[in-house]
Amino acid sequence: MNRNQEHHLKSIEETLVPLLRAKYIRGATEHDGDLLDMSAGQLIDEAISEAIDQMVYLITLKEKIVAASLKPGKDSPITPDERR
Repeated sequence: MNRNQEHHLKSIEETLVPLLRAKYIRGATEHDGDLLDMSAGQLIDEAISEAIDQMVYLITLKEKIVAASLKPGKDSPITPDERR
């Protein structure tokens, strides 16, 4: 990896680690249990549910970006082909 990539990775790690720690602790508190005690079936069901939530957020975000890009006087952040 080059110097820019190393810097980018370090920046991502510095952002991700505190977010990950806070999310893990919040999840443990909210679910009142130990993630390690969940069965494989429970884990996959929870992971699928989280993936569905993520897709809802991403589709909604894309719709907002497209809507913003269609407003007069705005530079489009995405190409017309991506507006599907």
